[in-house]
Amino acid sequence: MTEKAGTGVAVLDEAVLEALGQLQGKYDAEFVARMITMFMETALILLIRLKEAITNRDIIALHHASHELKSCSATIGAYALAAHCERLERIVRDGHLPDADFSVDAIGIEYRRAEAALIARLARLALVGTDRAARISAASLQPVTIDRISENLNDPRGASDLAQSPMKLKLAAEVQVIVRDFRRKPTPKPRE
Repeated sequence: MTEKAGTGVAVLDEAVLEALGQLQGKYDAEFVARMITMFMETALILLIRLKEAITNRDIIALHHASHELKSCSATIGAYALAAHCERLERIVRDGHLPDADFSVDAIGIEYRRAEAALIARLARLALVGTDRAARISAASLQPVTIDRISENLNDPRGASDLAQSPMKLKLAAEVQVIVRDFRRKPTPKPRE
């Protein structure tokens, strides 16, 4: 397991990723890399939905986004992130929004921890000197991350890739707002 978060739960349970790799019987590193990449891309979209739901004070959208992110996080082994999402899900299920802003911020911070652990896992998959690592495509090792989107927006050469897709450009702009918001706030202490 990767280091424990403020919740006392592992940021990333590597055994889950190993089990995912063994689903077909023989370990499939490329499948694990694709799962990590898909999770990271989906999580960024769900973080945007969480922020939009808070802004619009939409309890139903907030509940759906927190539930989806909880499920995705648990599937990949990001249990600390899943725990934060579950806490937010309970808050909004009871019809409360006052603490939801705090919970969304905690989710964003916990996502950054999970993202770092997952990127480290991708790097290890690429560095392992076995035939399974050789099968991992370069695209699998380049997940969309908050930092990559920010770098692309600040680099004219990288922005051209984003400009080719209006959806990517919209996602990049929304993620940049999330990054700015998360970097401004101190790490919240979990409330029980």
